[in-house]
Amino acid sequence: MSGIKRDLTPLFRPRSLAVIGASNDPAKIRGRILAQIVRGGYPGRIFPIHPAQTMIQGLPAFAAIDKAPGPIDLALIAIPAESVPAMLLECAAAGVRSALVFSSGFAEEEGDGHRALQDRIRAIARDSAMAVAGPNSVGMLDLAEPLAAALPGLRENPSSRRIGIISQSGGLGFALFNRGLKRNLVFSTVINTGNEADLDACDILEFMLDDERTGVVLMFVEAIRRGRRFIELAQYALAQDKPIIVAKIGRSPAGSRAAASHTASLTGSDAVHDAVFRRYGVIRADDQDDMLDIAAACALCPPPAGRRVGIVTISGGVGGWLADTLEAHGLLVPAFGAALQRRIRGFLPDRHHRAGDRQRPSPALDRRARSRGRGRRHCRRLVAGRRHAHGPREGGTRRGRFPAAQADPLLHIPAAVRAVAQRSGRDRRALLHQPARPGPCPVGAPGAGGGA
Repeated sequence: MSGIKRDLTPLFRPRSLAVIGASNDPAKIRGRILAQIVRGGYPGRIFPIHPAQTMIQGLPAFAAIDKAPGPIDLALIAIPAESVPAMLLECAAAGVRSALVFSSGFAEEEGDGHRALQDRIRAIARDSAMAVAGPNSVGMLDLAEPLAAALPGLRENPSSRRIGIISQSGGLGFALFNRGLKRNLVFSTVINTGNEADLDACDILEFMLDDERTGVVLMFVEAIRRGRRFIELAQYALAQDKPIIVAKIGRSPAGSRAAASHTASLTGSDAVHDAVFRRYGVIRADDQDDMLDIAAACALCPPPAGRRVGIVTISGGVGGWLADTLEAHGLLVPAFGAALQRRIRGFLPDRHHRAGDRQRPSPALDRRARSRGRGRRHCRRLVAGRRHAHGPREGGTRRGRFPAAQADPLLHIPAAVRAVAQRSGRDRRALLHQPARPGPCPVGAPGAGGGA
């Protein structure tokens, strides 16, 4: 990949952090940030910064950033907007390596003065080589650290395969996180990029694609500011087999106006975005449920080995619905070969229909076998290809390994099928012609930094 790679380790995995303007009152923003970090069990050093207090929430406080007794990887800033540039200069002089700015009152507000403040943040970040997230951010969450530097209330999360969330909307990013936990999904990192004065969604995406703890990336975007870089990262994600699931607003004039007022984003042509997503294997989602359904399919199921899909379900109706949806998305639902049918039949009661009969999905599993867990797990492994069977050639096509579509009430069927279809390569096509030769970048609004 081309472009300068930003080191975001101090932002996401800081060994020490400072809370600028920390408060003893957890009802206030600056108090809530510190309280969540402490309650979340962050293992590094915490330096509350306050000009008058010497002890805040049980921690020694320091009058200025340069008075902290040790190096600082991350500064968390939630002070009035007009004071932020000066504070960033103090952080840079003290050797702080990264900062996250919660403060609002920048380019999302009308008026040249607000935009000038944001431009000043960008200039300080570039001149100092300090990585700056925000402003107008509601924070970030890293569950493996753990670090909960965020305003929204958070639930506990188990550990397993993990999903990363990048959101240009603070509320939606953490709403996805909390709703995903109810579906037993697990997460690595959640961040709201805010106005992206310095670090943008592409910088964060690159970090997550390189992060071995993150296997799927969810993105809520209002604008992609560096389109060519996003395309490079999408190609890199395909090579890494890390699905990118994107929900992008701005399809309608009203949505574009809302995005501009929210984070000062210019949304660009939706048709071009859609074409680029399809061409480079980015899965587009329609709403929060759609995003989580697709994420579940990508995170919980092995990568598809091809376009041929076997179905194991306890409901004939669900199986038929799933078969129709699969074929509508260009996937194949072949009849099971005789050898595979015989192996599956051993796990089914006598009253079953023949597995794979007339292209039908396989029938209900025996309740007793399912209660023991053995039948369902074995059939899933068998059909998913972990113990695959090769049947005879039929119609010139060899029956080979194909993934299983497990009927799960938590998965919205069309969303899960679209995930399988796109990951198998069926939907990686362009709606608009994309020239092979170098040319203008198709993603990124005019004047929004669409270069690499």
